[in-house]
Amino acid sequence: MSALVASSPTADACWDELITAALLGTDRRRPPVPPAGPVADVVTDLDLVRGDSSDDARLLNHVATMALARRLAARPGPPATPLAPPPPDTRPWCPAAAVASWQTLVDDWPLLEDEWLAQAIANGVRPPGDLLMDLLERHRTDVRRRPLVQHLAGPIVGWTSEHLGLSMAPAGPPLQQLVALPAIPLHPDVAIDLAAAAPAQFANSLADVLVADTFSGADRRLLEHVLARCAPTALGDVQRELSRVAELGRGGAAAAVLAELARTRTGMLASFGMSS
Repeated sequence: MSALVASSPTADACWDELITAALLGTDRRRPPVPPAGPVADVVTDLDLVRGDSSDDARLLNHVATMALARRLAARPGPPATPLAPPPPDTRPWCPAAAVASWQTLVDDWPLLEDEWLAQAIANGVRPPGDLLMDLLERHRTDVRRRPLVQHLAGPIVGWTSEHLGLSMAPAGPPLQQLVALPAIPLHPDVAIDLAAAAPAQFANSLADVLVADTFSGADRRLLEHVLARCAPTALGDVQRELSRVAELGRGGAAAAVLAELARTRTGMLASFGMSS
């Protein structure tokens, strides 16, 4: 098939007329005459082979022939400029267990994500590409967490912003201030034990709140905050005590939920090599 015929101005005009005829219908617009040369010869041969020279059949034959000719006449464009690689990053990859723990906690316990980000930065790891994109998308409008994610991303974040059109967060406060866990309301009957009490005593204080006659849903939410901020060394005692309370009639459902939070936080810290 001649490339000159397929890409000539006459052929281009004929193609436009074919599209118009197809949109309007052959009862309102007759198909154009094929451009002289191979295209016209093929269209005529198809009319004869198929034994149908109606306007509808001729339009289909003409479209098929022109589409093939245009594809054969297509020429590759100039080669694209090679994509510059991102700057090197020698940090170790974020452990797979930590990546999995992030997926779990953002679905079930987003209250723990601030600590996850702080641990990832403290451990000096770099997130894999799919996790990084999820983090950037999740916190694209979060003025506090976005700088944390950008710091965790490392040198690739500028490359990502340039090539993917992702906006960069403005410079924020010092990193030490960013990684500090934000203040959250804590249950007044247990918050006092966060730093002073021994792990067993702290766990007993949690149990006392759960089995109290006045325990409510609001109390459970505040206890969730407490478990998100208590010392990691207390989590083992907390899980054992909550498991005991979960077997009782009063406060058992709330204790089971809080025990799950404690297990999730324990697993998250362990994924970074920390022990509770």
